Amino acid sequence: MRFLSPARSARAVAAVCALVPAALAAQLPVSTGANAASGPDSRWEVATNGGPFAAAQIVASPSFEWAPNTAAYRWISSLATASTGGATTFAFRLAFDLTGYDPATASLTFRYAVDNDDLGVRLNGGAATLGAGTNYQFGGVQTLTTGFVAGLNTLTFNLTGDGTTDGLVVDVQSFTAAPTSVVPEPGTVALTGVGLALAGVVARRRRQA
Repeated sequence: MRFLSPARSARAVAAVCALVPAALAAQLPVSTGANAASGPDSRWEVATNGGPFAAAQIVASPSFEWAPNTAAYRWISSLATASTGGATTFAFRLAFDLTGYDPATASLTFRYAVDNDDLGVRLNGGAATLGAGTNYQFGGVQTLTTGFVAGLNTLTFNLTGDGTTDGLVVDVQSFTAAPTSVVPEPGTVALTGVGLALAGVVARRRRQA
């Protein structure tokens, strides 16, 4: 059997001890249309006229009046054409999970634009804040630092449309939050025990030598 040197054993144990549950990056806030150029947006949902939520559709060819799409963000609507056939209300919703983070330290910075009229942004159903631009262009940068909760959070953008072209674009510029302490999972503890036992065997062999 081949044994590790004490130095390598120590590094192996340290590496095992550093194991933590999978990162939550895929669940944190993202811009509209950030993960596809067309089709449904896998993270954003939309409800019209108070109906049920369904996956929002990425508008691959925005109206010439709209701020242009980029690789970082794209317009979304209830239909890929952005035409809904009649005046309606929209609620666009993003769900994100702060499990593993301290919600008191969370800070989300973003900007957004709507077509047609902005009714405000709500974090977890709280008070609405306004910040959309006019003429379908981005408004000022917004920063949310309160209202986050542990676990699942929702960010909802409400607006009204005229049935011609209606949609939303959100540019998430940054999100920061301090991680909470993580208790190792049972499998991680078991691996750590194996590493420590191996280090002990190496130490005993060296003493016997």
